[in-house]
Parts: sequence; structure tokens; C-alpha cells
Amino acid sequence: MNIVSHEPSKKKDIIILAPVYNDWDSFCLLAEQINNIAEKSDFIERLMIFGINDGSSIEPNYAKLKNKNTGIIHLTHNFGHQKAIALGLAYVAKEKKCDVVVIMDADGEDDPEDIEKLLRKSLAEPGKIIFAKRSKRHESFLFKFFYKIYRFVFRVLTGETISFGNFSSIPFNILNKLVTVSEIWNHYSGAVIKSKIPYAAVSVGRGKRFADNSRMNFNSLVLHGLSAISVRIDIVCVRILLAIIMLMALAAASIPIAIGIRIFSNLATPGWTTYVIIGLVVFLMQGFLIALILLLIVLIYRTKKPFIPAKEYQDFILKVEKIN
Repeated sequence: MNIVSHEPSKKKDIIILAPVYNDWDSFCLLAEQINNIAEKSDFIERLMIFGINDGSSIEPNYAKLKNKNTGIIHLTHNFGHQKAIALGLAYVAKEKKCDVVVIMDADGEDDPEDIEKLLRKSLAEPGKIIFAKRSKRHESFLFKFFYKIYRFVFRVLTGETISFGNFSSIPFNILNKLVTVSEIWNHYSGAVIKSKIPYAAVSVGRGKRFADNSRMNFNSLVLHGLSAISVRIDIVCVRILLAIIMLMALAAASIPIAIGIRIFSNLATPGWTTYVIIGLVVFLMQGFLIALILLLIVLIYRTKKPFIPAKEYQDFILKVEKIN
């Protein structure tokens, strides 16, 4: 009697997506390292690596690519890291077939050696997106300080915790759902949190860059943080609105207190009560206007037509090139 095992195979067909803007030397090194790892891997059956050419101003140099399982998704122009990821995911979901899609940076800071950690975790927790959570960072003290501020502000404004970036593995059976989440157009990991798609995290170190310095400067960090917060703009506006209403209620309650101090005590100096009441009334008027604007933002956000990468990605892909 033959016993058929229903245990899922460890070896998977993998597609790697790596956004690239001008850094083609690093991408070639990344592809070479991934292929060397795949040849000895217990988790990778077949491999395809796609560089997402995010409108590079430098012509791609493929001379250093020594493998045939690499392709380039050329976008029509520069969209930025997050939008490039969204378009790459939509293309793979609709045009390709695999078991797992891995998103990573092309500069070496996402260590190719950690791909197997993601795949191992994915095997242990099937049906979940697995993110790489940094156990240590090599950036400057100032960068780390502002990164912590970003995470704190994100938690205060959204009520959510974010402790990971783009480096992740996505089971293909989840990918079709993910590319219909409009928020991945602004911020991939923030959109996953909002969408309630199951996810988990595995701790990894941060790799060393193949070349040059990090392009994530202070301005980039601020823009990245705002993109993450924008994913939950409705929640952010509601929280700020509630905070303003509470402050307005406190200001309104302070007016009779100021009048009472003026009438029933000798604590108030001449003109003090008038200035306090005028200041409180001005604050109430400003609070009302800000609350009205926030309310309109929430209503507009909830009624506008969302951008769905799965439906519109073809308009932004110039061509897909297979490297021979």
C-alpha cells in the first residue's frame, strides 16, 4: 500500500523583485549572489530575478550578469521606491506564476543570505507575508534617532506599530489580494498592516551596501514616513479631530473660569481677563476651522476612486526585458 504524503514541499519557485534606480552594478552583484545561494539552497527549486527599472537616468549595464534567469521591468518614468514595488507586484501577479515572491533592495543592505530565513519562516507559517525585522542597524546615530521618532509618530497617529520595511516574502496565493490594495501605491508595508492580510516577522541583520552611500537621507526619511502615515490618513485625521475637539472643550470651559477669577478674586491684573478670553475665542475659531478641514479631508478620502495597481499597472510598464 502506497502512502501519499500531503506535506508541502520545501523547495519553491521563487521570483525576486528589486527596484533599481541607476545602481546597476549593485543589482548585478545582487543577482550573482542570489544565484550562488539558490544553487545550494534547500528552499529554492527555480528562480527568477526581476530588476524594476524605476526610470533610471543611466542606461542599464548587463555585462556583469552571468545568468539567464534575470529580467528587467522597465517603468515609463521614475515613480519612487514604493510605487515601483507596487507595479512590480502587479506585473508578477498577472503575468507570472510562482510559489513565493520576495521583495528586496538592490543595494546589498537586504542580505541575500537572509532570503532563506524568510522562506523558512514562510514554510512554518504558510499563508502569511513574512517581513524581515531589523535586529541591528548600521546607520548614523542621527538617522537612528529620527527613525525612532518616525516610528513613535506613526504609532501615535495611527495606533499601529511598524518595525519593518520592504524586505519580505509573499506567498503567491496572497499576491492577487495584495495587488488590489490601493495603499501599496504609497507604502507597501503600511498597506499590508492596514489591509489585515496576515503577516509575521523574522529578525535579520542589515547587510552592507555593495557600493556608494545610502540615498536615504533626512528628506527621504521624512517623505517615507509621511507616505506610511498617508496610508492611514482617515484614522490620522479622526485622531487629530478628536484631539482638537478635546482642546476646544477645554478652552470653552476656561472662559467662565477666567470670568470667575476676574469677578470673585483679586488675582487678575487689569486687562488680563479680556486678553485671556480673546485668546481663547481665537483658539476656538481656529480649532473649528481646522476640525472642518479635517472632516472634509476624511469625507473626500472615503469617496474618491482608489488607484488599484492590479488594474492599471500596464499603463506604467514600458517593456519587460529578458536577459540572455
